[in-house]
Amino acid sequence: MYKLNEEKIFCDISDGIAIIINYLTGVYYSINIFGSMVFEKIIDGYSRDEILTLLKNIPNIPPNIDEKFDRFMDELLLADIIIVSNEKKVNVSISNININASIAAEDDFEMKLTEYSDIQAMLIADPIHDVEDWEGWSPALPQEC
Repeated sequence: MYKLNEEKIFCDISDGIAIIINYLTGVYYSINIFGSMVFEKIIDGYSRDEILTLLKNIPNIPPNIDEKFDRFMDELLLADIIIVSNEKKVNVSISNININASIAAEDDFEMKLTEYSDIQAMLIADPIHDVEDWEGWSPALPQEC
């Protein structure tokens, strides 16, 4: 099982698309909708076998879904987005979870992680990284006499 690498990574899933920021490097990522649905299961603590069982129940799933899933997992691990974990965060059976078959088909059953570094310098230079706990975001300016 795996979990989000919370020491380096911030993640938000909005409108079905995962946006992931490595706040140490300034690199950010997006995952297509089908990949984001799978990614949610990964960070929820489902095992590889549980997720593959879920995927294999999708109508018209390609026979090489194991390879596609493993490649996606390798990309997530290589980017330090997820790390190995023994924690299972969910208490719900995988049999009660579904992945939208039409979205999976629209994305051609591909789980795509896209990396961006175009604003890397800006994300690293963000002044929030330089804030001292005791000062807060905007320290009080000295009063003029």
